[in-house]
Amino acid sequence: MQDEVSSEKKRIMFISEEDFYYFSYMIFVLLDCLGSKGEKFFKDHRKIAFIIPMLSDETVLGVFERAKGNGVQNIEDKNLLRDIYFAGVSQQGELTKLLMALEKRGYLKLRKNAEGEVLDVSLQASVFSKNKLDKKRFYKEYANCIKMKKIFKRVSVLRLNSLLSSMYDDTGVGRWAF
Repeated sequence: MQDEVSSEKKRIMFISEEDFYYFSYMIFVLLDCLGSKGEKFFKDHRKIAFIIPMLSDETVLGVFERAKGNGVQNIEDKNLLRDIYFAGVSQQGELTKLLMALEKRGYLKLRKNAEGEVLDVSLQASVFSKNKLDKKRFYKEYANCIKMKKIFKRVSVLRLNSLLSSMYDDTGVGRWAF
């Protein structure tokens, strides 16, 4: 059993300098939680880099919950959201490479949307129907995903600018155009 897990981890990892194994699992958790499997796609892959911090850290979700209606009030929360924004922008290239590698390995389905440069993403149903994700190991991330869905309605079909507007413009933090 341990050898199978180790073998599976090695198949997913492809760049050792970064924690792409964890990032890959966060992508799987996000898509599974949102029901993006088979022919149901998560629209606009670029949103993933901005969403994963919400799955990883419930503190981020707390900032958005507190900001409802009256914006972000303290400097620590504003700095946290700005850090997430800049990290999300800087991770776009690596995210695209990771998604393509995961598609090549048979974990994901990708399709170009109408604009041609943006990818829609789905879990490969044949792989994830027999190999369920370990919800016990990632229970916190699944719980955070459920909270995130309540804060950001229709997150799987929003375009990037709509999500960023909800995350930054509506909270009073602001951002640069992307």
